[in-house]
Amino acid sequence: MTTQVWVDDSGTKGTDTLFVFASIGMTAEEWAAFSEEWGRRLAAPPTIRYFKWDEAVGCHGEFRRLSGPERDTKVRSLVGLINAYRIRVLPLVVDLEGFEQTVAQEFPKPLNHPYFWSCHNLILSVATDLYRWAGQRERFEIVFDEQVIFAPRVKLYYPFTQIMAAMHRPEIAPILPNEPLFRDDKQFMPLQAADLFAGLTRAFMSDKATPLGWVRESLPNIVYSPERRAWERGELAAFVKLAKANIPPGVTTLSREMFD
Repeated sequence: MTTQVWVDDSGTKGTDTLFVFASIGMTAEEWAAFSEEWGRRLAAPPTIRYFKWDEAVGCHGEFRRLSGPERDTKVRSLVGLINAYRIRVLPLVVDLEGFEQTVAQEFPKPLNHPYFWSCHNLILSVATDLYRWAGQRERFEIVFDEQVIFAPRVKLYYPFTQIMAAMHRPEIAPILPNEPLFRDDKQFMPLQAADLFAGLTRAFMSDKATPLGWVRESLPNIVYSPERRAWERGELAAFVKLAKANIPPGVTTLSREMFD
């Protein structure tokens, strides 16, 4: 059974203090059943076409016609479905100010952008989690929310990620995805669930009060990965030092030639 990992992000450079990726994984068969039921719960009155965390928190967008109690009832229904499965959750959190002071200063485009850097970092973290903690030995699939600008760049750079894994993390290299995929979150239901975890994680890590803060305590059945990571300035500086010692100079040069 193929493991599928779905990923959404939360946080914007220049606006927020944190950038978050949240990945959620289980088998493709489980995701198929999950998606069918998620769609039914969206359609149940009061109907919404899709779920987005920010819209639910602010009661706008798809939630604009719902009162606070109606919003909470709808979200509880979706959270109840999440709790019906043992979903592996791996958040990756990046301190954006720390990133700008470290990684962004030392690496060329596109590695100097938090989305791009975090994307490849997350793929390796998911592979490590599945290999080390879930006993995975088959290749998995990973699907991100659609990104018009970053999707082609991530795919173009991904072979370098595979090469670096083969050199420095040979145990996980065979299970890495053939390529990262990008899909529309309004059409693919697991991405909406990933959005919930991304928004919830950023709110919690930012210590921001939210009317949906109760959701965090309402998810007893999820499995948080031991590989989840919060990258603060010190950890990012250590990464820069290690990476500069291990990345072949040709990779950085080629990156400049490809993306500048």
